[in-house]
Amino acid sequence: MRHWTFHPLFLYPCMAAIAIALILLSLRPDFALGAPAPQVGRVNGGAVILQGAALSQPEVQPDEVVHVLRDSWGRPSSIRIAVLPNQPAPGPADTGVRFLLDPQTAAAVAGKPVTLEITLRPVFITSAASLAASLQGAGPAEWKTQEVSPQAQIVRFDFPSVEGLQAVGLRPISNYADYNYGFEIVRIRIAPNDTASGR
Repeated sequence: MRHWTFHPLFLYPCMAAIAIALILLSLRPDFALGAPAPQVGRVNGGAVILQGAALSQPEVQPDEVVHVLRDSWGRPSSIRIAVLPNQPAPGPADTGVRFLLDPQTAAAVAGKPVTLEITLRPVFITSAASLAASLQGAGPAEWKTQEVSPQAQIVRFDFPSVEGLQAVGLRPISNYADYNYGFEIVRIRIAPNDTASGR
């Protein structure tokens, strides 16, 4: 005798519900970018480090796009940032992709000249040619730019002390106008110059 769970009025709706659940799961709603929020990160040896989840909630300007990469458990692991075609280099009024700092975290490096280290990976085919970075506080953003080779690396920028440090701004710079060009950002480290050589 056939079990009641195999009756078409029960089995087919269950199968449809399972199929819908699998489709929704495959869309991974956890890939969505969270609302911008200040990040605590971690302080190690006097340096502020943003990594993993601390990279997943930046402010994004209309001329840039971002995508959070996650591991198989849905935890943020890194973030890809790219600039739209035909965008000029950033100026003092531009903020780029802003990684906001919690005030207590920012206080760890406040009032000190620092080295900003960006650990990045290239993006297949559409890696940008240069990376611009800024430490943003009470005044206009001061941008510094470095050319980047198409390989995993740490890019370093030296900055004077920034009054009222609030955020790190990043902006890929592209020499082409056909696609969105950018990088995968793995880690941001802000270290006072006397600890910049540490890890």
